[in-house]
Amino acid sequence: MILSRYFYTLRDLKWRQQIVGRIWFRLYRPTAQAVDYSLRPPVGEWQAFGWRKPLLVAANQVKIFQQSIAINQLSDWNSSTKSKLYLYNLHYFDDLNTQDSNADWQRALLLRWVQDNPPVAGNGWEPYPLSLRIVNIIKWALRGNALCKVLQDSLALQANYLSQRLEYHLLGNHLWANAKALVFAGCFFSGAAAQQWLQLGLKILRRELIEQTLTDGAHFELSPMYHSIFTEDLLDLANLSRVYPQQLTLDCRAALWQALGWLQQMTHPDGEFAFFNDTAGGIAANHQQLMAYARQLGIEVNPSQTNTSTNQTNPSQTNISQTNISQTNISVLGASGYRRLQNKRAVLIADTAAIGPTYLPGHAHADTLSFELSVDGQRVLVNSGTSDYGDANRRAWQRSTAAHNTVVIDEQNSSEVWASFRVARRAHIKLIHATDSTLSAEHDGYTRLPGKPIHQRSWVLNDNQLIIADQLRGAYNQAEAFFYFHPDVKVELLNAQAGRVVLPSGVTLQWQITDGHGELNASVYYPTFAMIDSKCSQCLKVKLLARQASISWQWTDVA
Repeated sequence: MILSRYFYTLRDLKWRQQIVGRIWFRLYRPTAQAVDYSLRPPVGEWQAFGWRKPLLVAANQVKIFQQSIAINQLSDWNSSTKSKLYLYNLHYFDDLNTQDSNADWQRALLLRWVQDNPPVAGNGWEPYPLSLRIVNIIKWALRGNALCKVLQDSLALQANYLSQRLEYHLLGNHLWANAKALVFAGCFFSGAAAQQWLQLGLKILRRELIEQTLTDGAHFELSPMYHSIFTEDLLDLANLSRVYPQQLTLDCRAALWQALGWLQQMTHPDGEFAFFNDTAGGIAANHQQLMAYARQLGIEVNPSQTNTSTNQTNPSQTNISQTNISQTNISVLGASGYRRLQNKRAVLIADTAAIGPTYLPGHAHADTLSFELSVDGQRVLVNSGTSDYGDANRRAWQRSTAAHNTVVIDEQNSSEVWASFRVARRAHIKLIHATDSTLSAEHDGYTRLPGKPIHQRSWVLNDNQLIIADQLRGAYNQAEAFFYFHPDVKVELLNAQAGRVVLPSGVTLQWQITDGHGELNASVYYPTFAMIDSKCSQCLKVKLLARQASISWQWTDVA
C-alpha cells in the first residue's frame, strides 16, 4: 500500500526539476554575498494599492491570523511554538503595504529584522518568504519611504542570495514568486548583479506565464485564492512597468484580463471566493479589489474581456452579471474545468475539474463533483474550508472527500490525498452534459477500489429549485453524500427524508431526499486560516439507499 502510494505520487513528477532539483537544493548551500549596486531612478510613479488592514498594532506587536504577538526578543522570529505558516507570514512584512499603516513602526521593525536575522539562518531566509519580503520592501520604498543604507544593503544581499536559491524543485507559485522578486530587485537596483537578477527573473516569468496560465485564464493550481495572488502579481508587474518602462517590457495584459474574468466566475454574490483547493478568506484580494487596482493603473477591463463562456459559446462574447438573469445560465470555465450555474436567485459553482497540474497537485483537495450554493446572495452550502497546513490530522480531514459537498464511497477519498501536499491516484472527470440549467459529469476516482465504482452527478437549477441526482455504478459497500451548511443559516431536520434551511433574510429552503436516509451532524467551518476563526456549523449526511438517489432543494419566494 505504501509503495503503491509513493509510485503513483512520483510517477507524474518532473524528475529533473522536482527530484534531482530537491536533492540539489538540500545539498547546495550558498552563502549570502554583498554586491555593488546603486539605486535606479524611477521614471514613473508607483501606484500604491493596499487592501489589508494594518498588521502592526504596536511598535513591536504584529497581528497575524487574529493573533497579536509581541516581537521582543530574537527567538520570537522563529518561535518553536508557532506554526510554519504563521512564521512565514511574520517574515513576509505584508504590513508594509497596508492601508493607514505606521511608517515609523515599520521602519523600526525592518531594522530589527536585519539585526535579528543574520544571513542565512531561520525562516526569513527561506526563498518564499524572502521573495515576498523583497517585493514588499521595494513597494514600500516606491511609495516614498526612503531606505537607509542598512536597509539598502540588506535588501541587495537578500536579492543576491535569492538568485542562488530559486525553488525549481517546487515550481508553481513558489518559483513564480521567486522570479517576481528578482524582477523587482533588478528594476529597483542598477549594476551588474541587478541586471543578472532582472534577466533571470524575466526569463522565468515569461516561461511560467505560459505554463501557469490556462486558456480560460485560470492559474493552473486551480485554487481561487492562489489565483487571486497570481492576478495581483500580474497587476504589480504592470505597475512596476510604469515605474521602470525601459527595464520591464513584459506584457501581461491579455493574461490579466482573462485572470480577472475567471476569478469573477469563481466568486459568490457576497464578493468572496468559492472554497475549492486550499482557498481561505482574508489571505488574498477579492475580485472587486483587484478590479479597483486595475482601474487605478489605467487598465481598461471590459466585461467582454473578463468573462468566460456561457452555454459553451465564445469566451469573448458573453457577460454573466449578478443580476437581471431571468433564466439559468451556465458558465463553462474551459480548461480549468469548473462550471457555474446561475439565475436571478441562485449561484452554483461546481467542481468538474481535474486535480491541478499532474506534476504539482499540492493544493488539491479530494473534492471532485463537490459544489457550493448561494441563494439570494447568502451562502447556503459550502465546502468546509482550509485553516492551516501544519496540523496533520486537521489537514488530512480538510483535504478529504468527506469535508466537501460530494459523495464518499466506502469511506475512501475520491483522490488519494496524503501528507500535507501529496496526491497519489487521482480522479479523472468526464463531462456528460452542460447546457442551460443542467450540468452532469462523472469521475473514476473510486475505480481503484475492488468493485471499481463510478460516481455520476447531475445538477438541475431552476428558478426556485435545485435538484442533485447521484448515480453509482460498480460494486461498493456503502455510499454517503455530504452537504455542509454555512454557519449563518438555521438548519432543521424534519425526518430522515426532509428538512429545511432558513436564511437570515427569512427565505426558507426545503429539502426532500429520494432513496436516501439523512441525518444532521455538527461540523466546523473554516472561513480563514488559523483555528481561532473556525465556526460551528452543521452537515447533512445522506446514506444512499439505492444506486440512484437524489435530493431536491426548493426555496420560497423572496421575503
